[in-house]
Amino acid sequence: MLKPVLHPVIRSAFNLKRGLLTLVCWFSLFFSVNAQVTPVLNLNSTGKASLNLEALNLNNCFTSTRFAPTAAAGDGHAMWLSNNPYPLSTTDFVFSAGASFLENADGTATLKGVLTNTGNPLDKWEVSLYLSSKSNWTQWSSLGRTYKDESGLIGNNYIDWSYYIEDPNLTSKIVGLLGNIGKTVEITHMPANYNFGFQVGTAANNKNSGFGLSGWFSYSLDGQNYHQ
Repeated sequence: MLKPVLHPVIRSAFNLKRGLLTLVCWFSLFFSVNAQVTPVLNLNSTGKASLNLEALNLNNCFTSTRFAPTAAAGDGHAMWLSNNPYPLSTTDFVFSAGASFLENADGTATLKGVLTNTGNPLDKWEVSLYLSSKSNWTQWSSLGRTYKDESGLIGNNYIDWSYYIEDPNLTSKIVGLLGNIGKTVEITHMPANYNFGFQVGTAANNKNSGFGLSGWFSYSLDGQNYHQ
C-alpha cells in the first residue's frame, strides 16, 4: 500500500511530513502476486543442457518482475491524502483491479494503477510512479539513509529490502478521472534529501508483515499548498 515539495503527499505506505508549502502523502501496498517463474536449465549425464522453451515467457524472462498491488491489510488504503478537498470523500484510496508494480533489471521500477476513494467513487485518480537507483541495504545505508518502521513489525527484514528513489528524469503524477477530470498533480519524493526511500520487501509496506512497498511524496492540489 502507499503515502508530497510544492505537491501534496499520498499515503499507503506514504507518511505525512510537516513543512513550509508542503504536504506529504503516503503509499502503502501489499503485493499479492509475483508473475515471474525462474526457468530451470537441465543437464544430462554428459553435461548437455536442455531448456523447455514452451513453458518460458520470453517477453518477461530475465528482465523484470511484475506484482499486483492492493491495499495493505490492516490499514485499508493504498494511497492516503490527509487534506483531500473532494466533497464527501475520505482520506483513503484503494486500487482497482489491474494495478501493477514492475521491477526492472536496470534498477528502475514503475507503479501504475487506478485509485478510487473509499467513500466516493467519483473521486478517482490514475497514478504513474517512476522509481530508479535500486539499492540494497548496504548501498542505501552507506549514503546515510535509513528506513521507515511505524508498524514495529519489520524485525531485521530491512536488511533484505530493495530501496528506490523517485526517478529524477521522469515525471511521476496522479491524473484525475471522473470527478477529477482535467487535473494533473505531480508528485515529488519526500524527504527531498532521500533519507527515506521507496522500500520494497517483507513488511516494507509499513502496515503488516506481508510483502509490499511503501514510500512518501509531496504535492500541491488545485494550486493550494498544504501543511502537514
